[in-house]
Amino acid sequence: ILTGWGKHSKVTGDGTLRRAIETLLAKIGAPFHTAKFNIGRFISSGAVMGAWLKEIGTLKLLILHDVRGATENLRDQPTRLELLPA
Repeated sequence: ILTGWGKHSKVTGDGTLRRAIETLLAKIGAPFHTAKFNIGRFISSGAVMGAWLKEIGTLKLLILHDVRGATENLRDQPTRLELLPA
């Protein structure tokens, strides 16, 4: 997962998107870690990721649900997606 901050970034400090992605990955227990030479990149091995995807409840974590009401005008409302608890 590339966050747009890291090895070739012109911005110093820690990026907001990077922190948000790191928090979300930790929250859902995803087996990613920061790449050794690029702190804006999260990596995982295929075997570890495959095992995690096969765990009971993982699929539920990854499905996004639109929480807008059915009567709202879809073109005038921003999308509000949320993770549902496993």
